[in-house]
Amino acid sequence: MAASAERSVELAQHMATVWRLGRARPHLLAAHAASYAALAQAEAAASTQAIRQRALLIALCASGLLVGSILLGVALMLWASSPPGALALPGVLWAVPAVPLLLAAWAGWSLNRAETWPLWAALKAQAANDMALLRAHDV
Repeated sequence: MAASAERSVELAQHMATVWRLGRARPHLLAAHAASYAALAQAEAAASTQAIRQRALLIALCASGLLVGSILLGVALMLWASSPPGALALPGVLWAVPAVPLLLAAWAGWSLNRAETWPLWAALKAQAANDMALLRAHDV
């Protein structure tokens, strides 16, 4: 409870500092807000691109697993129903389903390695720098 009260006091002090800055130099506050807006817009564009890439990788993974498992089932049925020694190229039965399964494995691996929203770190760093400046100039 005491930590919450201390945090509220600290937040009130920071808001008072921002208010004083807004009254003394409004152009600086407006420029800073515009910079935050530009950073957030860049983050939104990068996030949208990352979401599209992830959706494509998920679709590739799911469709590769579906098609590969269907082809693998067909290959197993053909292999089981053919008499011994009747298949001229038995490796083809296993190579055909391997292609979409390998594509699904690659998509899953890429999805697992994908970085999350690179500009989010820049936005958090900027907010941390602003908080440090507010603490330094708080009276």
